[in-house]
Amino acid sequence: MVTFLAVLGVLVGIAVVIGVIANTIDAEGEMDPVTLQKTAERLEPVGAVYTDASQVPAAPAPKASAANAARSAEDIVQTVCGACHNSGLLNAPKIGDAAAWAERKKAAGGLDGLVTAAINGMGSMPPRGGDASLTDEQVRAAVEAMLK
Repeated sequence: MVTFLAVLGVLVGIAVVIGVIANTIDAEGEMDPVTLQKTAERLEPVGAVYTDASQVPAAPAPKASAANAARSAEDIVQTVCGACHNSGLLNAPKIGDAAAWAERKKAAGGLDGLVTAAINGMGSMPPRGGDASLTDEQVRAAVEAMLK
């Protein structure tokens, strides 16, 4: 029993010494404010749960770049739409196939329906053909260019 109490006393003494050393090291200097800020940013939650619609912050409007605004309909067709519509990938109507486009246009309810489907996505086609930076007007111009 004496040996057990002696070993326990030594272990408690070592724990106290380690605690004192740790407090001394921590108390020697304050952390750099930049380090504190970075640590706080890393500890922020990834997301939030909102139970009321009024708590949800408004999403910032996407910024349109000057280069995106200057894109022509033909450029959009070649760089975005052409990936599927040049080859007919995944049943996409091919550019130049008037019968397939007439069928799609009729099924969508005309040009406006076809443009709406291109903006919102249809079947395996993602919204805006996969380029979220395109405006509604650019999508309309690209659809009209593919119909010609």
